[in-house]
Amino acid sequence: MTKQILKELIWFIIAGLISFSIGHFLFGLSLSNSALDIHLHDTYFVVDKVYLILPLFFFVLFLIYAIRTLKNGFSIPFANWTMLLSGLISVIGLTFLTRTFFQLSLAGLTLYPPLSQLGPDKFSELKPNPLFDFASKFITVIQTLLVIGLLYLIFKWGKCKGKIT
Repeated sequence: MTKQILKELIWFIIAGLISFSIGHFLFGLSLSNSALDIHLHDTYFVVDKVYLILPLFFFVLFLIYAIRTLKNGFSIPFANWTMLLSGLISVIGLTFLTRTFFQLSLAGLTLYPPLSQLGPDKFSELKPNPLFDFASKFITVIQTLLVIGLLYLIFKWGKCKGKIT
């Protein structure tokens, strides 16, 4: 029993190390930095590193346990539960991230010069930021793939349990 717990703990540590490595190489995050500054045009978005590392950790954990459960034929209940819970937490976290990107794509837009100075014949239309629009669509695709993976896990786990009993 303690050997199995140690093995699972090692997998969690590996997922954490992979998450911190990806965060370091993509965003330049380290354990001493308290925030990530994203400079877009004339605006800074300051994001606390936990909001980037934690969803990344659960996503990496989901991928590691997806490989493990597929390799072991859904026979290890702890691996199945870990994959299910990390997938659900990832979907919920990505939902909030998608909402944030969608709000950033439409909010805070300022039209220069102001509409009052343009006059009625020179109306200019506000356009959403394409970067945030792409990010929200990309995250939605990842969410869809996660949900499909979770449904497959539930189906195969139930089918495996039906054969055992």
